[in-house]
Amino acid sequence: MVTVPVLHLLTSPTSTGEASTGEVPAGEVPAELTGLAPIPADAARQIVSTQSVLYRILTDPLTGTVLDETAQTYTIPANVRRTVTAKHKQCAAPGCTRTALRCQADHILPFNHLLPTQGGLTVPENLQPLCQPCH
Repeated sequence: MVTVPVLHLLTSPTSTGEASTGEVPAGEVPAELTGLAPIPADAARQIVSTQSVLYRILTDPLTGTVLDETAQTYTIPANVRRTVTAKHKQCAAPGCTRTALRCQADHILPFNHLLPTQGGLTVPENLQPLCQPCH
């Protein structure tokens, strides 16, 4: 999974790679490849340009923190699962380093099947990735 700031897609690379203020231009801030170090903006643009399917996950433009999607059912929609995976990166069990991409999304507070609005909601803040052995 590659996390790419939208400005990577809306701006073209600069000829100097640096703004006159000495700061890196918005379209040149590194992207993130899950489980690896940041990757250069031009590499992120290249990866995105070759994909036929892209998923939008909203992030805070200042901090890069993944913003929540919501769901009110036990079944975890794909967009919520992607948000949980992007936020947590790996299995939530202490000491486990398995990637969240290979984990199940687990309710932290159990889902209330009789009264779904009374707790245990299927929302990113109540979900965590757990790999099969840890779950």
